[in-house]
This record gives sequence, C-alpha cells and structure tokens, in this order.
Amino acid sequence: MDVSFSSFSCGLSLEIHLLISAWSGGGVYLLWKNRNKLSSVDLFYGIFSFMIIFSSGRTGSAERYTYAIAPLSLALGIVLDRYPRWGYALTIFFGFLLSLYSIRFAQDLWVA
Repeated sequence: MDVSFSSFSCGLSLEIHLLISAWSGGGVYLLWKNRNKLSSVDLFYGIFSFMIIFSSGRTGSAERYTYAIAPLSLALGIVLDRYPRWGYALTIFFGFLLSLYSIRFAQDLWVA
C-alpha cells in the first residue's frame, strides 16, 4: 500500500515531523504542568504561541518557533530547579550544541 504524504511537502521525513510534533506537545504539557507556578501572562503567551504554531499547518520550522517561546524556558527552569543534576547535564548538552552550531554557521553549513 503506497501512502502519500503530500501535506508534508517541505522536504522532511515523517519521522522528523513526528519528532517535532512530540516536541511541541511536550512543550504544551510542560506549560500546563507548571501553570500554577507561572504567571497568567506567561501561561497565556505560551499557549497562544503554540496555537499559532499548530494553526499554521507547517511543521517545517516549528522547532525554531518553539525555541522562541520564553515561558517554555521558564517552565523548564522550574522543573529543573527540583532536579539540579539534570540541569547541569542539560546545560552541558545545550552548550555543546551551541558550539557545534556556531562552528557550522562559521563554515557556511547553516541551513535555515
């Protein structure tokens, strides 16, 4: 049976689309779980930002939009406050990614 995913026409595979969808869904869950600790402005800003991402219908650049949602970083910080060792590990991991992306950007290998 041949399955065509013509709506996923931005050149990404189905696995990448599922990963991005799971990432965005995890962000919504993170905001909802910490809704009592975030201010109402942060919560509504995060929820409406995700609504804009989901309503666009294009998941090709959803990960870049998810990076820009500031309340998502606040909610992750609240979770990592309870687990400091995970916070150190994630800081090292994201620092490594930052250095890797900066080298790729300097070599003109960045595709955005």
